[in-house]
Amino acid sequence: MKVQILWAAPAERRFKSGDVMTEESAARFGLDADAMIETREAQRVKDKVPTTVEAPESEPEPLREDGPTVLEFIAEGYLAENYPPEGYAARSTGEEIATAIQLQAAAKPADQADPGANA
Repeated sequence: MKVQILWAAPAERRFKSGDVMTEESAARFGLDADAMIETREAQRVKDKVPTTVEAPESEPEPLREDGPTVLEFIAEGYLAENYPPEGYAARSTGEEIATAIQLQAAAKPADQADPGANA
């Protein structure tokens, strides 16, 4: 069976309203297709309707928890805006990261300013 999503929360990034998926794919997303049909968040569609979204077969690797804090990250010479490093979970709060980005931007020498900023 295929279902078409009639309503998806705005914060949902894996699929959107209007997408068509198989019942198995919905389950991999953690969705109960029958419950969504009952609450009118989805509708059954014919199997001939093309599928527009597929859930991944397996979950992605979990993020590592042993990465640096944002202060340790920038102390090593990296830009705070690139925190956390790929594959790692953040060990700093959103507020700490935002503050580090602002401080790093304010401390940027004029000769390193964005060349396109004056164009």
